[in-house]
Amino acid sequence: MLATGLMVTLLATGCTGSAGADGGATATATATVTAEATPTATSTPEAAPDPLATVDTIVVSGTGLSLRRGDAEIAMLPFAGGDLGEQAATLETVFGAPGEPAGVEGDHCVEPQTRWAWGETYHGTRALSTDEESLVFLTYDDAVTRPDGSEVRIETTGGLAVGEVDDPFRALPEDQKDESWVESDTEVGGRAYYLYDVVRTTDEAGFEPGKYGALGVTEGGVVDRIAAPTSLYDYC
Repeated sequence: MLATGLMVTLLATGCTGSAGADGGATATATATVTAEATPTATSTPEAAPDPLATVDTIVVSGTGLSLRRGDAEIAMLPFAGGDLGEQAATLETVFGAPGEPAGVEGDHCVEPQTRWAWGETYHGTRALSTDEESLVFLTYDDAVTRPDGSEVRIETTGGLAVGEVDDPFRALPEDQKDESWVESDTEVGGRAYYLYDVVRTTDEAGFEPGKYGALGVTEGGVVDRIAAPTSLYDYC
């Protein structure tokens, strides 16, 4: 915005001036108008959103969590050697605030754990069938709903989510699945285990069976949960 100031300059013309009533020369006054610029007010641009807050999908592999928006990977959270505090803070930016960290007590089939929860989606310290110095992810949810109502989908490397039909799992190689419980009694409910992303085929000591990676567990032909990393033969 420009503020216009008036600068008046009197120019004495001397003998070249016009004659006055008494025959003498008079001074001619000339008005010069100068526009004086004042600083223009500018609005502060809005800060760009944190890229993590734009994540719309998490892909669970055998080695970590790929945080994505569309086909673009925003960040990768590795399981091996991962820091739980740092990764929980990252997931808080993605999902919103979690519940308080929960302690999981150990018994003959459960490894003591510390983990954070968003609904029935958990991220924590190693479980029974997870390597030392590794974090582990588990979800019974197809998505986590943010405080603003938007959702972050959670899926396998093949695009399956909890609640979806497990046909792609059934097409996996025989050594990546355990369907021995499918025809079992109603207590088990037709449960099957599918190691859909293989990290290795032996355990840390080199013995079989040690197939290890990202696991999908189905009930009655529908994906019930996704866990990683763990063993194919993790019946706990």
